[in-house]
Amino acid sequence: MWRAVICLCAALTVAAPVASHAQPADSDRQNPTEYNDEDAQPVKLMSYVLAPVGFVLEWGFTRPIHWIVSRSSIAPAFNSETPMTPYTPPVPPLPPDSTIAQTSTTHPREVAIGAAPSPATTQPNGQSTASAAKAPAGASGGQSVLH
Repeated sequence: MWRAVICLCAALTVAAPVASHAQPADSDRQNPTEYNDEDAQPVKLMSYVLAPVGFVLEWGFTRPIHWIVSRSSIAPAFNSETPMTPYTPPVPPLPPDSTIAQTSTTHPREVAIGAAPSPATTQPNGQSTASAAKAPAGASGGQSVLH
């Protein structure tokens, strides 16, 4: 039953525009040489002046320049055969494995590459803060590491 309803709906969807004459016929189109109210628009009036100027600029300026830089005998000097790509700097090489340091207090995925140990400082009471420098960021009061 549902298949019959679906097929009937599909047939009505396809046949309805034809039955209601919603699709335009060729005889409904306006003659392009006939005057229309849209021809009185200011932008349309400006196009009557600007269209010939654009045509002359395209055929008299840009097309000859394109021919000179792409097909003439001096075209290789303009490098028009190579695609225009933005400059990308070279990728620096990875550091050797000896500079990868992993501590037991960090997660195995958190590996510091080329991390230098922080220098120990002396507090006013004479104690060194080297032990505080070795603690993870979350334990020393800094920003916690997000996983």
